[in-house]
Amino acid sequence: MRPRVLDDAPLVVVVVVDRRDATACRAMTDQLGTHIACVKVDLIPDPELVRLARLVVSGVASVAAMGLEEVEDCRAAVDEMCSSLLECGSDDGDLHLEFTSDGHLVEVTGQMALGRDVQLDPIRQELSGMILDAVTDEHDLTFTGGVGRFRFVKVAASRGASR
Repeated sequence: MRPRVLDDAPLVVVVVVDRRDATACRAMTDQLGTHIACVKVDLIPDPELVRLARLVVSGVASVAAMGLEEVEDCRAAVDEMCSSLLECGSDDGDLHLEFTSDGHLVEVTGQMALGRDVQLDPIRQELSGMILDAVTDEHDLTFTGGVGRFRFVKVAASRGASR
């Protein structure tokens, strides 16, 4: 679903939390006795909108009782991953993001249809990898079948993470 611009508004953002996902999250929360967050966001391919992804990951990280430094790590990771997909993504495809937390960690996944010329700047990619190694516990970026995908996990230090 593409957002529509109404009354010449410069920006319209649609955030959708699927009711089935929310119901499953509530059931899992009851079963595990821990708080769980599940948020899905679809963004048009505009680098300016990555700030919304950073805002969402901040909120989800707070559910995992992360400290300020860990929240900033999550923000940096989502920024790096989204920027990589936007760099080689299709101009007419949406950036699909999913943010989850089980109260102990944050997991973010994203995907986007690729453009015709998929070439990440190798120096930027190396720097991005170093940043992600420093701020996440796990990360992965793949380009297969015409789709770019990423995933990263950040475990709350207060929950026994190594970072």
